[in-house]
Amino acid sequence: MKKKTILIPTIRDDIHAAAVAILMESIGHRPIRWFCSDYPERSTSSFAISSSKPSSVEFHDYFGDVALDEIDIFWNRRVGAPIYKSFIAECDKDMATEETNRFVAGVLSTVSNRVFSVNDYHAARNAENKLAQLACARTVGLTIPDTLITNDPQKIRHFITSHLSNGVIYKPFKPAIWESDGNVAIVYTSTVQLDDLPEDEVLKLSPAIFQEQVPKTYELRVTCMGHEVVTAQLNSQATTTGRVDWRMASEKEMCIERVTIPKTIEHKCRAMLDSLGLVFGCFDFVVTPSGEYVFLEVNQMGQFLWIEDVNPEIPLLQMFCDFLISGNGKFVYSKKKSWLSFSDIRNAAEKMIYADRDIHPQAERFPHSYRE
Repeated sequence: MKKKTILIPTIRDDIHAAAVAILMESIGHRPIRWFCSDYPERSTSSFAISSSKPSSVEFHDYFGDVALDEIDIFWNRRVGAPIYKSFIAECDKDMATEETNRFVAGVLSTVSNRVFSVNDYHAARNAENKLAQLACARTVGLTIPDTLITNDPQKIRHFITSHLSNGVIYKPFKPAIWESDGNVAIVYTSTVQLDDLPEDEVLKLSPAIFQEQVPKTYELRVTCMGHEVVTAQLNSQATTTGRVDWRMASEKEMCIERVTIPKTIEHKCRAMLDSLGLVFGCFDFVVTPSGEYVFLEVNQMGQFLWIEDVNPEIPLLQMFCDFLISGNGKFVYSKKKSWLSFSDIRNAAEKMIYADRDIHPQAERFPHSYRE
């Protein structure tokens, strides 16, 4: 097999990027983890084009030099904002940050347009939009909860009042984090009642997602890599802290087993990915007491190692690396007699991210959980 170069934009403490890089290197490929937050203060990158020459991109970083023509695969993992450690006036910092963000977006878009991408740069940005997700899910025929996204206090109160039988949950567009005096608070999905709401003036300050609470028998995490579909059943309702949001449950509480889902649901998941222009996505479903499958969301760059960590019989790390190497949006996994598991390389991956801390500054505040 031809040695392939994989460009992986990432941030500090990203164990997924570290684990994939280690496995890729162990089987003869060249993974390049590019810490975008290092740019522009600690690394350089260039784009060149002329009437007589096509576009070219070059990266110059701690890993050495690499040109666009050397890149075979683009894993659009995590793109961190620039971090400035040297003195720079705030007004200049804002301008430099904006210019840098635009340049990085252009560079990664150029790479994405040229090689096999997981996922396409522009499609990924659109797919992160919860409004676009829900509209797409409805279009392909998936069942979705009654949903209201607004900052209108009257509509919020009416929505809660209209769903008193099942209740209402609130969730942010992505987990929010606050740090104070050494303590960290993270907002995940939670139930909300009228008495929980602040004054109207506060409610209007930010839009939020409100959904009818769906009764759960269990939950599903459906990981799609091309045409390979891996479904993990989560016993969230048997946990003490993860009944509303399974991410709140401890790893010891979570029992995960691999199951199959109806072909109709599988086909609708693929149809949704096709519609969004994606080749990879992690779907979250609720299965109700009546057996109905209810779509909650799809994370176009969702985490998967936590599933294998809890149930080592599900070789998601090896599957994902094979998927990247295949360069095939219709990938189907070929089971191996032996394969590298997350547990095989976890210690090495943790050592790698600890070593990164001596090289790369902390990225913007990000509640980076390997179970996102």
